[in-house]
Amino acid sequence: MKYEVSKINPWSLARMTSLITVALTIVISVPYFGIMLLFSGGFGYIDSGSSWMVFGIAGILGFILMSYVMGIISGFVIAFIYNWIAEHQRGIEIEIDLVEEQK
Repeated sequence: MKYEVSKINPWSLARMTSLITVALTIVISVPYFGIMLLFSGGFGYIDSGSSWMVFGIAGILGFILMSYVMGIISGFVIAFIYNWIAEHQRGIEIEIDLVEEQK
């Protein structure tokens, strides 16, 4: 059975892309921050008066928030572009085979 995706709900795609970008940002930035913490401690940057760690954590949280907003914006843009193209051309064709469960 062949189906065609003729329209994408922009809000639905925006939610999915924002969640995916936030997940990827967390997966990348948390280990990066750990590595930076490990190496910067070795170079003597950590002392009782230093507040660089607060800025580092705030930077990661800001980066996560920025990736969420960019995910929403890119989801809307992609959905609107796809819907415009699918309106003038054909949408993505998907072939689905229905398979019965084996018990």
